[in-house]
Amino acid sequence: MHMINLDYDYDPRADSLFVWSKNKYQYDFSFTIDDDIVIDIDCNSLPVAFEFFNASRWFNVKKSDFNHIESIKILVEINEKFICLNADLVVLANDVHIYRIRTNLDKFPTNEYEFSLKN
Repeated sequence: MHMINLDYDYDPRADSLFVWSKNKYQYDFSFTIDDDIVIDIDCNSLPVAFEFFNASRWFNVKKSDFNHIESIKILVEINEKFICLNADLVVLANDVHIYRIRTNLDKFPTNEYEFSLKN
């Protein structure tokens, strides 16, 4: 399992959450899942960035909640038969932590990667 420090940017007009590795990497290619998620892969075949379109719907939170992100953890398992992506978003809304985990996907190579955002 690889741990990578992440950073993020949320665009409320586009309702797009972009999460990327703070480590230097050489981009190789991207693939799109369900028209709502783009995963960037580096030259070492590691997922290094994620874009969630319709992020408020995807994580089932209000757009304004993205102003109060406490942490993001993304776990990706990729093998020849499927891709499993779990995204855990923690936001502070009305002094309550909201946790959202979503899973998905279908088709790629092997390994498990854990990404966590540290402020």
